[in-house]
Amino acid sequence: SMPFKALDSLVDALARHLLTLPALDLERLAPRDALALTRVFPVLRQIEAFTSTRRRAVVAPNPQEVRRRAFDAVRELVARLADRQPLVLAIDDVQWGDADSARLVGALLRQPDAPAVLVVLGHRSEGAADSEFLRELGAQTSAGVDARTIEVGPLAMNDARKLACMHLGSARVSDDRIDRLVRESGGVPYFIEELVRAATDERRDGEAVPLAMDDLLRARLARLPEAAARLLATIAVAGRPLRQKLATRAAEVDDPAMLQVLKAGGLVRGRSLAGDKAVECYHDRVRETTVGTLSPDGLRERHRRLAVAYEAAATPDPEALAQHLAGAGDHVRAAEFAVQAAERAAQTLAFERAAQMYRLALALDPPNQPRTIHIALGEVLANAGRGAEAADAFLSGMVGAPAGEALDLERRAARHLLLAGHIDRGLALLACLLRQIGMRLPATPAGALWSLTWRRSWMAIRRLGHRERAEAELPASRLLEIDVAADVGNGLGLTAPIRAADFHARYLRMALAAGEPRRVARALAGEAAFVAIAGVKVMA
Repeated sequence: SMPFKALDSLVDALARHLLTLPALDLERLAPRDALALTRVFPVLRQIEAFTSTRRRAVVAPNPQEVRRRAFDAVRELVARLADRQPLVLAIDDVQWGDADSARLVGALLRQPDAPAVLVVLGHRSEGAADSEFLRELGAQTSAGVDARTIEVGPLAMNDARKLACMHLGSARVSDDRIDRLVRESGGVPYFIEELVRAATDERRDGEAVPLAMDDLLRARLARLPEAAARLLATIAVAGRPLRQKLATRAAEVDDPAMLQVLKAGGLVRGRSLAGDKAVECYHDRVRETTVGTLSPDGLRERHRRLAVAYEAAATPDPEALAQHLAGAGDHVRAAEFAVQAAERAAQTLAFERAAQMYRLALALDPPNQPRTIHIALGEVLANAGRGAEAADAFLSGMVGAPAGEALDLERRAARHLLLAGHIDRGLALLACLLRQIGMRLPATPAGALWSLTWRRSWMAIRRLGHRERAEAELPASRLLEIDVAADVGNGLGLTAPIRAADFHARYLRMALAAGEPRRVARALAGEAAFVAIAGVKVMA
């Protein structure tokens, strides 16, 4: 429940390893863009060599560029470690991972010249089709990567029967009963063990026990002590690995023996979570069956108790709080925490995760500030490279916006539609926007060429002199006109180069007249690119 969550434990282990190394070795290992890397993974800030003032500062204003540098820094660090000794990066349970983590792994493995590293990713088969990490990794992994899949599937029926007989030991169970048991298990060793236990209990107690796995689990849940059942329900509703202290607090269980009852019964299992003891349902079937036994009121109460426990933690998890407050029916506060989780994800450049949390906040129908959430969603979608979705978010943010802000949002929407290749929608939006500010596109390529020739000639006479002004000195309407001209020029560059060059020439003229330094610099750089396209004549 954090940005880049699939890699969090791996980076924690990396930080612990680096802290054991001499200072000179750390200086050699630190990547050039170590400061960008510490923005994505703050735990690495404790490595002095990574935060030294000698490191290259993160000066890029574009979050996409900062993220690219951070990803390159991961690749550089891993490559330097791999040059020193054989390196294996192992990540378990990646089905819980997010798309941002997958993009980082994809960048690490990108060819050519990928680090000499073995990456081992373990995941459960159930839910794999719905895993955003696995879907995104499949799209990110390049053709040059030597990727191999080792499936640890269910046992063959003969092997499953041998395992069942081994567990049965001296217990006398008919061959027909064993065959039914093996078929119901589907070859899953955990199910075999549970069904064998049921069969031997039946022999001992003389009471018929169902051999359907779901019925068997429900019967076992019904026999649990009330405190243990409450604890199991809490762990199941959490739907993710849960720290033991938080689980027992949320379930209001003081007796540590209850957790041992669940572990001994094969219903939950322990694991490590960022160096702390955690617990989760042993199998998704256990989780689904447990949640299925809860009434709607009981399910809401479990969510409520989990939310209370998360909020009381030393470092509350806004994403988990949003999930459980929503499950408890408190949509207003759930939306607030979803926005907090989105802002945290955006700060660490996890744009996909941020977009998910902003969408969750909007789905909860917050009564306050839905417009600002739409705008924030558009910004993170744009940074994630999802231009068409970003445009839709910006257009939604126009509802109720002041006139000037609405025009600027319309401009941003049109810009991202053009950059994403949605030319027709982008041009239609731009034509509407240009009419509102008193500008228009040339009707034909010939008209655009004539306009461009005239503007270039005028610029040759006027030259590039300008009087510098701060942005605050200029009217917002004038800045909007300049930015619209820039977006038209940049957006049409690949599809209508003459019209693009014409509008960029307008942009340069308007930027020089305004004198705002950042816009002047961008206009000059863009004009240089347009002029370079035509080339120059070279005498033989």
